[in-house]
Amino acid sequence: MQKLSEVMRDYFRDERLLLEARDVPVRVEKSDWQIKEDPERLSRSFEFDSENKLRYFVDEVLSFQKGFGHHGRLIIDKSQVTVDVYTHNIERVTGIDKEYAKACDDIYEDISHYGE
Repeated sequence: MQKLSEVMRDYFRDERLLLEARDVPVRVEKSDWQIKEDPERLSRSFEFDSENKLRYFVDEVLSFQKGFGHHGRLIIDKSQVTVDVYTHNIERVTGIDKEYAKACDDIYEDISHYGE
């Protein structure tokens, strides 16, 4: 997995603005999102224990991305939905992709409280 400073290097003209991991006061212990290549993109698989929760997740993500104006790729395989997102015109991960990923995480978290 790449360091955030490597991913964001092209977005800052002044490299003095980039922080190394040791300089950041808050650390993320674990992220379920991965950075994949060709093209560079964020990817995460979400697992569901019922078809209703899977459908609710997909519906909410589709609704979100319509209003957000940025679309990811959703792949449904049995009880799993894989989401890939990147900014297509530059084939890289940008801030808007990170916002999209956060929204997917929030939707998934909400579904964990969803009753059958």
